[in-house]
Parts: sequence; C-alpha cells; structure tokens
Amino acid sequence: MKVGNKLTVVYVPRLGFVKAGNTMDETMENIKRAEVEMEIKEKKERKRLEKQYPGCKITKIGAGWFIENKDAPLDHL
Repeated sequence: MKVGNKLTVVYVPRLGFVKAGNTMDETMENIKRAEVEMEIKEKKERKRLEKQYPGCKITKIGAGWFIENKDAPLDHL
C-alpha cells in the first residue's frame, strides 16, 4: 500500500476493524476469514491453558478466561 492511498474498513465489535472489499461479497468473505482466524486463536489459547492447568474447568467469558479447579469449589465466597 502506498502512502496516501485510502483504506476502507468495517468495524465488527468482536473482531475489531476488518478490511472492506470492493463489493459486499468480498467484505463478507473478509469478515468470515477474520472470524475463522479469531476462532483458531481462541482454540490455541484454550489448549495452552489446558496444558498449564490440567484437570481444571476452563470457560471463556467475554474477552477473558475463567479457570475453575474442580477439586476446590468456590463455596467459601
């Protein structure tokens, strides 16, 4: 991309800014590709957490992860 060229983007709340295409079909394809990339990234993060915290229940909540130890419930709170 050269200096001075304009870049058209679309904001998708969960994905952020995604490059818009020349047509609506291209834009939708770019959004779907960004969703797949996000899903792959989340799966990698989940696998990493499962290795780091074996035997724990791992749940995605919003942008963060909740890790619950099955052996020690949170009854004391």
